[in-house]
Amino acid sequence: MLPHLPCSLPIIFITSQTLVSSCQLISHRPSNTAILLPAPTHIPEARSFGVPSPTSSTTTALALTDALALAIANRLHPNPSVVFHGFHPGGAIGASVAKSGSPMVGDLAVKVETIPLIHVSSNRSTATILDALLTAAKSGSGWVRPSPTKVIGPHQIQRIGKLPDIYQSLESLEENTIIERTDWISLRAESTILEAQQWILGMRKEDRGRSFLKLGTIMGIVDAKQEVSGVVEIEDVVGETEVESWW
Repeated sequence: MLPHLPCSLPIIFITSQTLVSSCQLISHRPSNTAILLPAPTHIPEARSFGVPSPTSSTTTALALTDALALAIANRLHPNPSVVFHGFHPGGAIGASVAKSGSPMVGDLAVKVETIPLIHVSSNRSTATILDALLTAAKSGSGWVRPSPTKVIGPHQIQRIGKLPDIYQSLESLEENTIIERTDWISLRAESTILEAQQWILGMRKEDRGRSFLKLGTIMGIVDAKQEVSGVVEIEDVVGETEVESWW
């Protein structure tokens, strides 16, 4: 797989090797895009179980990647438990989360003032997908701003990151990728997630909201001062599976 991945793409290598110099996989990648995450086992599996079969090494890798996923979740979302509840609204898991209280829309919001402006490389005149991806990678929330009044959310960042030409200009992307402030749909910060879900789904069911409540919609969160100070992607309110079904 490695030969087919761009050299500019950062890759995390999870292996039993503890030194970069002894890891053959990393030797084929530029040093500035290769990250070694050691996951050694204290006793070789062949010695523990008599066969060199992945057992304790896979468990170690699972624990390490689980910790990595939780750390990333805390960097990408102001309140990971609220996002988690959006994907697990029912059953025992949903019930246990619901006991902690009704999560508010404001709990999901990322403050606009904290979203970084896209840094354009000095050798280019306009921002490209690569510029957006690099800025998003350094952003604590995964959000970026092409301009002070426009945003690209994390879900859209993931989508454009899969496009074949990462040097493509952002200006050439589909209109629902970069969202102007005037097109954000307002939600009050004190509204519960359930209330927001019911309003969005109700509007779409009646066909009144299908034109503006869709894939790529940005919700502008209105604070106590009646100002739009935060943003949320519609996927984080009603769930990514639900939104994808609209497309």
